[in-house]
Amino acid sequence: MALESPTIHKIKQDAIECPQPEFIGAVHHPWRYWEAAEEKASRRPLLCNLCLSEIPQGRIRFAPNTLAAIAPDGSRVCGVSQVLHEIRQDITRDLVPQRVPQMLGGSVLMPHGNYWKDNYFHFVSALLPNLMIALEMGLDRKVDKILLPWFSRVAMQDIYQLIGLPKDKEIAVLHEDGWVQADQITLVSHTGRDSFLPPWKLAQLRKLKSLALAEWKTVEAPADVLVVRRGYGRGFTNEQEIIALAESRGFTVVDLDGWSLVDQVRLFARARRVIASHGSALTNVIFCPEGAQVLEIFSPYYVYDYFVYWALGAGLTYSYCVGQGPVMSSLCDGSFNQQMDVKIADIETWMNQTAP
Repeated sequence: MALESPTIHKIKQDAIECPQPEFIGAVHHPWRYWEAAEEKASRRPLLCNLCLSEIPQGRIRFAPNTLAAIAPDGSRVCGVSQVLHEIRQDITRDLVPQRVPQMLGGSVLMPHGNYWKDNYFHFVSALLPNLMIALEMGLDRKVDKILLPWFSRVAMQDIYQLIGLPKDKEIAVLHEDGWVQADQITLVSHTGRDSFLPPWKLAQLRKLKSLALAEWKTVEAPADVLVVRRGYGRGFTNEQEIIALAESRGFTVVDLDGWSLVDQVRLFARARRVIASHGSALTNVIFCPEGAQVLEIFSPYYVYDYFVYWALGAGLTYSYCVGQGPVMSSLCDGSFNQQMDVKIADIETWMNQTAP
């Protein structure tokens, strides 16, 4: 008996341009984004298509930084991958567990994404837009259950209720190291990285912002926000000095650990200026008013371009500076989470340039 092949439909075809952020500081530090800038420029535009895939007898493997869709013949369905644009590719042996998958039965809908260790950024950038557009298309009414990855640091049920996930729809939870199979799996996914912000994703995130603000009756003044990062690495060794400067300029200082998504939306919806080190807190720049100013502070060992796409794509003004840290031999020694010292002069320069 021949195995049925997955079908992949391109729902939306979008492309974005490679952005050019402004550097604040005396010395430009080589980093991943700029090292790839020439390559990106040579193959503009950057594709970020939205796909709908149907996989009979499909399987899903959820491992760190991997959410793989597996066809009946054991190959990975790469047309729905975040980074791979081929339709099919043989799957590596270490990705498929040597155990029988959990049988879900029936038909299953899943928003496909790059989910990394309970990360708020991946929850907001990958899962929610894909799930929201699936609900908008009525796909939830065509399946028996919805399969969602587990994010323990996010109040998932409150958010799912906010975006209109039916209360009577059966939800199956996929935990890390999960390995499941269903009679048919329907995936909504997009090619390209989570940091890409095509028009359809921006529209869904703006809809999320409107839903979060809909019942908020309190009118608060615009705010300047400094986000401190405690307990997760990439904090400031001279944090107190930075806080003192920020408070002297009227900034509100926050640590967002433990905040609900709705509360974060409500804070950033009134933010005129935001300062934060690279991390999930900067996910919230997507909720800032158009024209807001963002300063991202990078560790010299962990410079990723995620939020430049988000800030510029949402109509914000984006700048960045690079902190200083001890010499490290490689990322494997944890250097990407090292504390860093930030030049106060760089922050002052940016504050003076962006003063309302």
